[in-house]
Amino acid sequence: MNVIQIVSRIAIITGLASVLSLPSFSTEGHADLILYDATIWTVDPANPEAQAVAIEGNRIIKVGKNEDVLALKGTDTKLINLDGKMVLPGFIDAHTHMENAINAFYELRLNSVSTEEAMLALIKDRAERIPDEYWITGGNWSSKTGWAAEKSGDYVAYPYKSPTRKDGASISFELSLVAVDALTPNQPVLLKRFDGAYFINSAGLQLLHIDKNTPDPSGGHYQHDPKTGELTGMLFGTAGEKAKASLPPRSHQQVMFGARNMVAELTSYGLTGLHDIVRIPDISDKTVFETNAERSMTDLTIFTSLREENSLKQRIYPILPAIVWNRFDAFGYKPQGGDEMISYGAVKMFLDGFLMFRHYPNNDHFSGSLSFRNHDVTQLRNTVLGADKAGWDIAMHVTGDKGHALTFDWFEDTLKANPNRERRFRILHAWYPRMEEIDRGGRMHMIADVTPFHLIRELKSMPQKLYDDQKDTAFAWQTMVKKGWRLNIVSDWPGSYDGNHGAPVSPLENIYLATTRMDFDAPQGSGWHTQEALTVDQAIEAYTINPAWASYEEDIKGTITEGKLADLIVLSKNIREIPKTDILKTQVLYTVFDGQIVFDALSAKP
Repeated sequence: MNVIQIVSRIAIITGLASVLSLPSFSTEGHADLILYDATIWTVDPANPEAQAVAIEGNRIIKVGKNEDVLALKGTDTKLINLDGKMVLPGFIDAHTHMENAINAFYELRLNSVSTEEAMLALIKDRAERIPDEYWITGGNWSSKTGWAAEKSGDYVAYPYKSPTRKDGASISFELSLVAVDALTPNQPVLLKRFDGAYFINSAGLQLLHIDKNTPDPSGGHYQHDPKTGELTGMLFGTAGEKAKASLPPRSHQQVMFGARNMVAELTSYGLTGLHDIVRIPDISDKTVFETNAERSMTDLTIFTSLREENSLKQRIYPILPAIVWNRFDAFGYKPQGGDEMISYGAVKMFLDGFLMFRHYPNNDHFSGSLSFRNHDVTQLRNTVLGADKAGWDIAMHVTGDKGHALTFDWFEDTLKANPNRERRFRILHAWYPRMEEIDRGGRMHMIADVTPFHLIRELKSMPQKLYDDQKDTAFAWQTMVKKGWRLNIVSDWPGSYDGNHGAPVSPLENIYLATTRMDFDAPQGSGWHTQEALTVDQAIEAYTINPAWASYEEDIKGTITEGKLADLIVLSKNIREIPKTDILKTQVLYTVFDGQIVFDALSAKP
């Protein structure tokens, strides 16, 4: 067993009881860091507003007026005068997919890119951030334009040519080898277009030993310039697929390089905590799955490796795969186990992609189905009851109204069948519950992870999917709060598994979406069912104390309170008082994690 595995095992075996025991501290000592002359919104109802906060080690030791906090100043205390800037608890994103984000770091998400200029800008960005020895990959450029044309019946595909419409107009483009080479003279690039064609740059051609004299493979074609005979970089059919198959697998070193970049990016957004969807390789490698049951789940060793090298700047609450819950104990994973950096308690289940009582209004034969990860409802119910009995909290991915009803039936069954204990049941996404289930959830003090970007995305298809009465309780966030639900605002970062939908990870952007219920570029006042919008205060709670509560860590984080962990952020504007549009103009100036400044926008040195 290597050092990382040993450290991980020790962390797992450590009970959360030790985590929740706040250390004693003396306000007669000296602070290491004091933020003063600030507008502090603590999210602590016992002391909601303050001017200054003092930190010693990784704990908050004083919150209050300037003069009281500054009394803890010592000769080595770092003082920061914030000149009225806003201070909040560190943001916690309660639903992320770190490994998918690492993949997206290397694999450009190009589905909405329809011009060469935009493509070159993305390639330039990655080339500046990724070492030359790592391939830049990605796919589906022009897909929105292309698929729209295909579905309209105007799409014509010619072998080894750029797709066109019947009127001859191109619905895609071919990258310029000269332009890409200028940005990546030494770094290989391989990108896939929506129709299956690929582009490769000169560095990639050289690595794969492809030149103008290389014969075309059976079923494929290397495109040549008709005038010079030189390769253009466009690969068609099996020529592209063979190039893709030749790429090296991503090494742990490469994964960790991406992980460090993602950690730095998250700190720049003020994120000090993640509830990430995680798999355990020790268990996965010894399990035969019938489908890709752990798709989109992050390898736990990414986080344990980051912690071992002291690069982890977010506290992690892994949400583990419920499908293997009965193997956790043998590997040392227990509910409420872990430490202040990585702690455990929840398991994720996938119920549906869209499971409704009624068929779609535009499709008389389809009302959704179970997720491909499941056999049937009996298997799902047994997993809920078994994992709950073992002490794990269920986090159910569910969108449709029938899916919600089934989930609440099973949750109620657990309350009858299993021993009484504190439970923090959780619904992931909660798109289309009926009022019956909203009421049931309120009685059970349900947690919901709501994703504002999902609402924006669904607005395009909701008229075709839902009947009018179903729309009344769709994304009904304010109603859920009033009924007794506790909401987390989550990003689902980096977006859909296939890369067709990116998701904003910035909490400030998601707070804007949650409080306006309209897209960033939509006309002001055009939000959908704005009576269901969250208030700014509710949105702040949904990024701080609510996710802390969901992970049983409300006693050590989630508010700016004496004795709690020193995770907090400084914003350029007071988002509680400014117009909603100005939330998008607000910057994270400082991120403090574990008592240390890990992001400083003013010096640009995370």
